[in-house]
Amino acid sequence: GRAASPPSGGATSIVKPAAARSSAERIADICHVEAAMYGLIRMYTPQNETAAMTTVRQRLLSESERQRHLQMKARSLLILATQYAVERKLSRCLEAALQSYEIANRMSDTDLMVGSLRAIAAAYTNLGEEEEGLKAHYSAAQLIHSRAVSPLRACQIYVMFAASLADTDHVLGHEI
Repeated sequence: GRAASPPSGGATSIVKPAAARSSAERIADICHVEAAMYGLIRMYTPQNETAAMTTVRQRLLSESERQRHLQMKARSLLILATQYAVERKLSRCLEAALQSYEIANRMSDTDLMVGSLRAIAAAYTNLGEEEEGLKAHYSAAQLIHSRAVSPLRACQIYVMFAASLADTDHVLGHEI
């Protein structure tokens, strides 16, 4: 007979990294364990969110810190910043994003720097500190002009910066 095709949807996308993580843990391959954990939690989606996902995010952060894997640590901090933003824990979001930026800057990882600045700008703006938010957006825009970044990251920055400028003008009573 014919082989059954895998089910479609979110469950399949979670099963593959989970199986990879389990296999990597069995052979004690910490780099692949980290990569599999990252695959599990890199996208925050409320539909798939469980307490276990939060635990995996925290474990990835502690493992990457323990192993001194700076890029993975910066990525996990950025993922935590996203989680905190959705949970409206804005101070924690800002703290995680600032730490992510600091690490990315030391490594000269432009894409992570821009992503971190994006989270920093959103956190400041949501905390009511529009000027600091605009400064972070401007810094991100400067980075995309001076260094290579993915087109997706560049579009994200431009859209968020434009929205921030529009919101600031609205707050100040100006028309665009």
